[in-house]
Amino acid sequence: GESPVVDVRSTNVGVNVTSDHMQNVPNARDVWVVLEEVPAMVMDRYNVGGSESGQQSSFSAGGGTSQNAYNFDGIDITDMAATGAATYFPYDAFDEVQVSTSAHKAEVATPGVFLNIVTRSGSNAFHGLQAFYWQGPALQANNIDDELRENGVEEGDEFKRYIDFTLSLGGKIIQDKLWFYGTYQRQQPEIYPIGFTRADGTRGVNTTALKHILVKLDFQATPQHKISFSE
Repeated sequence: GESPVVDVRSTNVGVNVTSDHMQNVPNARDVWVVLEEVPAMVMDRYNVGGSESGQQSSFSAGGGTSQNAYNFDGIDITDMAATGAATYFPYDAFDEVQVSTSAHKAEVATPGVFLNIVTRSGSNAFHGLQAFYWQGPALQANNIDDELRENGVEEGDEFKRYIDFTLSLGGKIIQDKLWFYGTYQRQQPEIYPIGFTRADGTRGVNTTALKHILVKLDFQATPQHKISFSE
C-alpha cells in the first residue's frame, strides 16, 4: 500500500475520528466509547452495550496523567472540580472528534489527553436523522460458568432494557447566510446491579435517564468569517 503521509512540521501524536467511523462501527454511542478506540488509550472502564452509559470514564494515554481537557467546537468545557466534561453530548451531533494524546499544540495547557468535539452544522439543503435503539435480556450473553460459580460468582450485571432515541434536523434559514442545526437524544439504561435486591426478594433496577440537546446557529458574516452559536 501507499506510505503514510508524515507531517514533518508537527510532533503532535493523535487521531481524528470521523463521523463515518462513529456511525458505522457499533458502540455504546458516547464520546468516551470513541476514546476507547484510540490507540494507546487506557480507560478505567469499558462501556459494553451501554452498561456504563451515564458514567464519565477516566482515561490516560502513554502512561501520562488523567488531567485531561475537553473542548466543544473549540470552547473549553472541562469541569476542573471533577476533572471531566461539564456536560454530556448528543452522539449523532458529532462530525469529528479530534484526540491529541501527546505533544499538544502550544495553546493546550494540560498535560493529559486533549480532545475537541466538532459538531455538525446546517447547510442550504435540509437534512435530518431519526433513530431508535433497543436492547433487552434476549440480546445479552452470560459468561458465568462452573469455574466462576465455584469461586462464588453467581451472577453479573444484567440489562432489564436499554433505550436510545435520537432526532436531528438541520437546514437553511437564509440561503448562503444563516443555517440551523438541532439534535435531541435520550439514553436510558436500566440495569440489575449485582447484590441489589428489594425487600420482596426481587432484583432492584438502577435506571439512568440521560437527555442530550444541542441547538446550533451558524451565520456567515463575511466571506472569511463565520459566527456560531450553540447551546
